[in-house]
Amino acid sequence: EMAFMAAKLGVAVTVVEALPQLIPALEPELVDVLQKALKKQGITLHLNTRLMQSERLDTTGNETGVTLQLQTQANGKDTIFSLE
Repeated sequence: EMAFMAAKLGVAVTVVEALPQLIPALEPELVDVLQKALKKQGITLHLNTRLMQSERLDTTGNETGVTLQLQTQANGKDTIFSLE
């Protein structure tokens, strides 16, 4: 719900989930519908992904942000990437 609201307000939204699907208690068919709706709203999904490291940034002296180093398993290989 929060991802939908933020995306509707024009915020770039990325959802990171450690499990292979969102909301594992739901039937995979229902989760597929949800994931398609999130993507249609422009929300980026990173499933089967875990946080490796986070670092607080101070880029302008007043404005702060966070860099996240994430690890995902795609095609049987670990891929490490960063988000700001």
